Amino acid sequence: MTANRAKRALPYVLCALIAPMMQPGAAFAQSPTLKDLTEASLEDLMNIQVTSVSKKEQSLSKTAAAAFVITKEDIARSGATCIPELLRMVPGVEVARVNASSWAVSIRGFNSVYSNKVLVLIDGRSIYSAQFSGVYWDQIDVPLEEIERIEVIRGPGGTVWGVNAVNGVINIITKSSQGTHGGAVTLNGGSQTHAVESVQYGGAIGGRGDYRLSGRFMDVAGSSLPGGSASPSGPGGDGWHQWGIGFRSDWRLSDRDALVVEGDDFDQAGSQSRTNSLLPGPVAQTFPQELDGEGRSVLARWTRQQSSGGDESLQAYFSDFHRIELGVPLRERVFDIEYQNNWRLAERHDVVWGVEFRRDDSHLNPADWIHFTPERSHDNLISGFLQDEIQLSEGVSLTLGSKFEHNSYTGFDLEPSVRLAWTPTSRSTLWAAASQAVRQPNVEEMSAAINEGSMPIAPDVSAQVMIYGNPKLHTESVRDFEGGYRHAIGGAFSVDIATFLSFYRRLTTLEAGPPTFVPRADGISIALPQTYQNNAGARDFGGEIAVNWDAATWWRISPSYSLLRVNASMNRNSSDTFAFAPADSPEHVYRARSRMDISRRTSFDQTLSWTSRLGSGISWPVPAHWRLDLRLARRIGEAAEISVLAQNLLAPRVLEFSDGYGIAPTVNTRSISGQLNWRF
Repeated sequence: MTANRAKRALPYVLCALIAPMMQPGAAFAQSPTLKDLTEASLEDLMNIQVTSVSKKEQSLSKTAAAAFVITKEDIARSGATCIPELLRMVPGVEVARVNASSWAVSIRGFNSVYSNKVLVLIDGRSIYSAQFSGVYWDQIDVPLEEIERIEVIRGPGGTVWGVNAVNGVINIITKSSQGTHGGAVTLNGGSQTHAVESVQYGGAIGGRGDYRLSGRFMDVAGSSLPGGSASPSGPGGDGWHQWGIGFRSDWRLSDRDALVVEGDDFDQAGSQSRTNSLLPGPVAQTFPQELDGEGRSVLARWTRQQSSGGDESLQAYFSDFHRIELGVPLRERVFDIEYQNNWRLAERHDVVWGVEFRRDDSHLNPADWIHFTPERSHDNLISGFLQDEIQLSEGVSLTLGSKFEHNSYTGFDLEPSVRLAWTPTSRSTLWAAASQAVRQPNVEEMSAAINEGSMPIAPDVSAQVMIYGNPKLHTESVRDFEGGYRHAIGGAFSVDIATFLSFYRRLTTLEAGPPTFVPRADGISIALPQTYQNNAGARDFGGEIAVNWDAATWWRISPSYSLLRVNASMNRNSSDTFAFAPADSPEHVYRARSRMDISRRTSFDQTLSWTSRLGSGISWPVPAHWRLDLRLARRIGEAAEISVLAQNLLAPRVLEFSDGYGIAPTVNTRSISGQLNWRF
């Protein structure tokens, strides 16, 4: 694999050597002077332009959705080394570290290592996997220094983004290469993350183009198992490392036309501990297992500004990755092409529409405990959407729209929404929304046969649990009702409140079939089949509140609170006691961030959070826990910064998550790390 990787990396290396020569003096270009990270006012933050709500630019303060933006300043002062760590600051987003490489991330409930009700995008490119409708977070290898912002929409986004945007959308938006000329180096090392190294260089190409080349390496130390009924305490065997390279180029083709081309390539290797059975108790044994992956992607997007004030775009991307997950070698290739148009119709109508085609080819090799029928799948998704924002009067807008989709599994789906926003003053907005979104079945649920292990129940008698896919499975759906209020008081205080009530239908369950008796040489085995069905529903409700307070010109405090209550209901004929776990998300989460500029060159940031207990840990209970992180940073000149980060200071060992998908969770420990950022 190493030789092949070197061959694929050669073009990028040549580009890195040649590109600085394309503009005289580019290699010696100096970066802009570092600015004060708190000079953005609260009014500026509330008026950030976001695109993830309606696929067009809108002011954050006036959006009829529960939206939150992680800015580049937030990222710079977070001390985070990966995307999930950044998402901890968003109210309503549940983030839990399972082991060194695995994360459970969801929005408003249904959290899991394989969460399947949140759509994640990078520059508008959907990265969910058709194998389980979720995201491999360890494969998101975007250097944090290249991120312009992360837009998080809590609540359904199916009207414009489509399938799997059930409970929210996370859109990672990278910086234009036009704004990243010069070089940048980031070095990070510590007790938990041994090394994070990032190198970036960019410049101009002639008079109409810009480029950026980057490389990244990460080495993460292993953790320890928590102990419990399924495993003794000991090393978790979950260390891993990853490296990747990427590029982006932005072109001004004309006064109205622009082109973006970007791509990346990554490779990772490591291991994790897993159990040989999803059944609780002494039957489950823990053992180490290989975790390897590699992949690449390329995206091109053309945009044109129309003379009428609207715009249109055409985007295409291709991705290809290989992965060994839970001992199963898999490969997935995705091709997607999308056209979008936004234009003003008369004076009161702002219309956005688009069409999209997605092709997903996957190959899952059989393993000792799982196989798929067929091993190869070829899935097509065809969709279109139409949305109209109607200006009813001064300060009152009504947005109507729907997504129309056809997939290879369940056929046609409709995802409508209606949103109303009222802005009585320039500093306050009231909004309400009603939406429907769907989550289509994945490859495992449709075609897998899974051996969950054998459990002795009597002398010479054992039970063998098997899980089977169901090709007749239906889409899951949610009907969601939301409301919210935003208000800025003076220039030093702002509040953002959102509430929701959601009704889920046709949630996936595991239903037991009739047992069969299989004679063996040493006794009898009882086969206990279980099949995926749509026999559950749920209702959840709650809300989030986020506050920003400039206590002084040098001190900003940002507390938040999230409430979530999930009530599950099973159909009368359901026998499921395992697959559906509504308590995998905390009911209460408190968080407070504090940012202090002690002097012009020294900053001190603190994050304190409390998470209530989880009720569905099978082998390891997950108690309520506090977390305190501290970061002290000092600028050196105008181009460098050094910082020290201390994490998990309130407890020596904290377990954040435990679910039943075979991955053995490990504990978070106290850690300390140092970081150097240098631009040249």
